[in-house]
Order: sequence, then C-alpha cells, then structure tokens
Amino acid sequence: MMFAAILALTFLSIASIFSPVTHAQDTTPRDTRTWTEPGSNPVRTFTFSTPDIFDSCSTRGDRIWTIGLQPGWSLDGTVRVRLPNNSVTFSTIDVNQNVDLNLLVPYPPVSQWQNNGSNREIHVDISIAVLDENGFAVDWIGDEPTAPGVLGPRQQDWDVFCIAPQTPDIAIKKYTNGADADNPAAAGVPLIAPGAPVTWTYRLTNNGPVDIPFADISVTDNIAGVNPVFSSVISGDLKGDGNGLLQPNEVWEYVATGTALNLSSPPAGFTPTPNACQQGQTVPGRNAYVNIGTVTIPNTSDTDPSSYCNPAASVSVAKTAVTSFTRTYTWEIAKSVSPAVVNLFEGQNANVGYTVQVTRSAPVDSGWQVSGVISVTNTGASAVQLNSVADSISGVGAVTVQCPAALPTSLGAGVTLVCTYSSALPDGTARTNTATATFNTSSTATGTAAVAFGQPTTTVNGSVNVRDVYN
Repeated sequence: MMFAAILALTFLSIASIFSPVTHAQDTTPRDTRTWTEPGSNPVRTFTFSTPDIFDSCSTRGDRIWTIGLQPGWSLDGTVRVRLPNNSVTFSTIDVNQNVDLNLLVPYPPVSQWQNNGSNREIHVDISIAVLDENGFAVDWIGDEPTAPGVLGPRQQDWDVFCIAPQTPDIAIKKYTNGADADNPAAAGVPLIAPGAPVTWTYRLTNNGPVDIPFADISVTDNIAGVNPVFSSVISGDLKGDGNGLLQPNEVWEYVATGTALNLSSPPAGFTPTPNACQQGQTVPGRNAYVNIGTVTIPNTSDTDPSSYCNPAASVSVAKTAVTSFTRTYTWEIAKSVSPAVVNLFEGQNANVGYTVQVTRSAPVDSGWQVSGVISVTNTGASAVQLNSVADSISGVGAVTVQCPAALPTSLGAGVTLVCTYSSALPDGTARTNTATATFNTSSTATGTAAVAFGQPTTTVNGSVNVRDVYN
C-alpha cells in the first residue's frame, strides 16, 4: 500500500507478519497483513488484505478482505472513496457484519479522478474496528498502538493511480435487427424478406480513460441512404447520464432504419456480397447485404460490419404426363360353299351351305404422344425471378415448353405459373419426363412424371360388320 508520509506504519510489539501476496479473489498486487494472538493455543491469527498499488486506467474497483474473524466477533466501520484533496467523496461504504469481509470497493470513472499532471488519482480510506464478543476492540490486531483493533488507522488510505497520457479509445458494435451478423455466411444472420423493415443499431462503448463529448462523435454507414442518428430511447443499462459526455465504460446507441432489398435482383448501384447466407451449413450460397458502421472521434476510429439475407427462395415444380397413341387393325374375309357343285334335273332343288370367315390382323400402333402441364409455384416468403422452364424426356431429349408469360419474369410469393408441353414419341417405351425451373441467380427446382402407355386412345378398325347378300 502507498500511505502518506505522516501515516508511517508502526507495528505492535507482539508478533506480526507483513507480506505482499496475490489473493485468489484479486490478481492485483496486494498488501496483506497477518497478526497472531500472543500465547494463544491453539494459535489464532487474523489477516487483512488491501491493494498495494494499482497503475491501470481500466479498473472499476478492487477488493478488501479478511480471514480469521472468530465466532462472536464483528467488524464495524467505513470505507470511503475520495479525491486526494478531499474536495469530493464519491462513496462511503458502511461495514457492520459478523463474518469475514469480502468487499468490492467501486471506483468512479477515471475521468472524475484528480488530475495531478502526470497521472490521475483517487484515495480509499479505511477505518474498520475488529470487535470481540463483548464489543471491545481486539487489541492484538492493528498497526498503531493508539488505535488497537482498527484496520487501516484513521486517515490511512491506499492510492489508485492512472498514468498519463490518457488516450481516448472508442469501439463500435453494429447489429441488424438485433443480430450481430459480422459474417454473412455464419449461423444467426437475420433473414429479412424484401420490403420488410430493417433496423441497424450502432452501439458505442468508451473503452478509454477520458470523456468524449457528443459533438466529437461521428457515426456513419458505408451504404448511401443509411444514416445513423443518436437514439433517445436506450434499453437496460445502456444509457448515458445526460451530461452530453460519453464517459469511460458508458455505452450509447445510434439507430438507422431502412427497407430490405430483393437481393436476388438488387437495384442498380448496390453490389451484394455473393456466395453467402449459408447459415453456417455446407449449402450453396446466395447474395447477402453487408454494410459497415464507422465511429470516428478525433485521432481514432473503429468499424464493424453487419449483414442480412433474404429468406431462402423456395420453388416447387409439379407436372403431368398424359399419353396417347393409335391402334390400327386390318381385316380379311373369305367365303366358301359346300358342296361346290350340285347336279339337278329340271324341277329339282337342293340345299347348299355357305361359310363366311373374317380374320383380324395383329394390331399396328402409331402416333405416340405425351403432353401435359408444368406448374411452377413460389412456395417461399418473397418473390423470385423465374428465369426459365425446361422439359426433357428420357431417350428423347428436350421438349418445347409454352408459358403464358415471357421469361424471365417475377414470380410472387404463393403464385403459380402454369406452362404446357407436347411431344411426339418414337414408340411406346416407358420413359421419365422431367421439368426444371431455374430461378434467381442459379437455383433450380425439378418435377418428374412417368411416361407410361396403357390402352390406346384411338382405335382404327377395331371391329367390322359382316353382311352376306344373295341374289
């Protein structure tokens, strides 16, 4: 510990130990004192620890602690944080307890410490009495005979220093609709449909030792039209104290708003980040919106990106395959009589039998055709650009498709485009018919149908009527 010269330590004549150590509760170098009760059996000790010296601008507080408070004993006193010249007392902590002390002493922002030219400084005064079960001071504890039982004799303090020069330091963290989203390919990037509102939040933290005036802070975005402004409504503990200064460890928020773009067909002048939006998975990428927030103060600045994606486009393809063909027959007819010759005298008659035989040939199939509709439906939450609809038949190849709209065209969410196709086939072999829709940058969706032939749709000469005329 550092003490004023007039407060030099005087040890009791009884056994005592003075040794700086590092305590598990605090890695700051410590000034730790242990007193031993003379003649005690078993031996009783009492330990008191404070910081030794602290040369850091980042601290917000430190601990004091004791070990060895006996049953029935108590601690009673105060801990005061003040400027060295006593002009300001930042806090006074009352201590009144019957268990060992483990007290975090908070410090004010370094900007409020006393400026001594080469450093800034505050003092912490301790006056805590160790009382026995009868309320009397434990006289074998303490450093001055005039104040037995007192930890930190009256007017004693430890000094907390911040070494100059004091350089400002500011950080920015940007969020899109509440998500950090630094990496547009990582999980957690917000999915925002085209036309939906977007809110960008720019969170500024003063990581340095000095105040930063509001007028010295500039927050900008690299995308034209995105204009951050200071937010008057800040949630939780992210608030300034109304003095127009971003003080050490304070956090301010700026906000900008906009409307999500259709990243599949972005407007002129905007270049999306390609091959992103995988949400941390191994899947094909798509376009992402990435913009960068910048905070600038005199002599330093900081940047942070954030991003969003449109929801993954979802398109389904369904198709039909209606087959047709013609089956043709030919016929042969033969007639015979028995007996073939009959000899009769005049006036005689005889019966003869006639036989008519009709024979149908094997069928001959022809005119195989397949036709149907291809239904392309946007099953996603936002419009897609439908670039093409193609159809092919296994063993045959590409088939011409007729759509009611010229492609490419925009296909709104929930909208179905119905196209038609028709193709002649060389025979009645079973085949597979596949339709493919290409949308957005390079996404595809397919639908299939079996090409199978059953009964003929047209039959030629399937049957004949036979009539015999006798003259």
